[in-house]
Amino acid sequence: MKKAKTNSPITEVDDALLKKAKVGKNTLLARLNAGWPAEEAARLPASTVLVKNKPCKVDDLARELGVTKRHLVKTIGNDMHADHAIEVVTAEQARTKQKVLRPRKAILYKGKTWTIAELARHTGIKYITLSMRLRKGWPVEKAIEAPLREWPKYDFKGRQMTIAEIANETGVSRGLLSARVARGMSVEDALRDDISDVSTKGTRMVRDTDGNWITVMELSKRTGVPYVLLTRRLFRDKMTVEQAISMPEHKRKVYTVKGKRVTVLDVTKMINRCTGTVYLHLREGMTMDEIVDKYLG
Repeated sequence: MKKAKTNSPITEVDDALLKKAKVGKNTLLARLNAGWPAEEAARLPASTVLVKNKPCKVDDLARELGVTKRHLVKTIGNDMHADHAIEVVTAEQARTKQKVLRPRKAILYKGKTWTIAELARHTGIKYITLSMRLRKGWPVEKAIEAPLREWPKYDFKGRQMTIAEIANETGVSRGLLSARVARGMSVEDALRDDISDVSTKGTRMVRDTDGNWITVMELSKRTGVPYVLLTRRLFRDKMTVEQAISMPEHKRKVYTVKGKRVTVLDVTKMINRCTGTVYLHLREGMTMDEIVDKYLG
């Protein structure tokens, strides 16, 4: 229990007491004004508080309460007694431990009511699979009876195996192996060590004209074909590498406006409109000069 403070605060301390004190003058005065015995106020080091009028280190008290020292010091504040702070911390912990139990969702299946966990154990389907299917709005019967996804299998050492099985057997990262196969590499090439330094994110790979695997970015730098154009030709238009790098780049049509040679993109910046607007006016039979005059006067 905290000792009552004196009506007249102590402003000066004895020089002999201050000389042997292990704390500064301000801390010593605060302790004395809080009712600490003079000998304890001078003898005890900093980061020491009174708990039921007995000295206790803040570190030890924090460990005992299961909180950080910083949080405990903040709760104690300028008080030299920790009794009230202990009550506050204990109340906070009690509120935190109170759990609001949500009612388990009841699912009707074959005339019986189940929870998702019970139904998963009963049917042998994984809890996460059943839960995700129900969350997507699947009927209960479909969520339980629909076959699981079949992962594609690849020919490896004369056996049909999934990427996960191959990764487990070879020790190659499943993510790296899957990413390489998704970019069109065969399983044998994907397992090669000489391309293990290739990044698995945002990197597509193709065979160059010499038959070596290369990233599209490296092929773009080597051939001078823009990366976006090269990617579109290879993966959207399904061109071969030879076609993608040999086809000349489409040149934008050039118009003459007020003596300057400009493209549609240049005109859109001039009139502050989108390209669709410019092309619409061109289809209507307007010249590029008329389009510019229409918006710029």
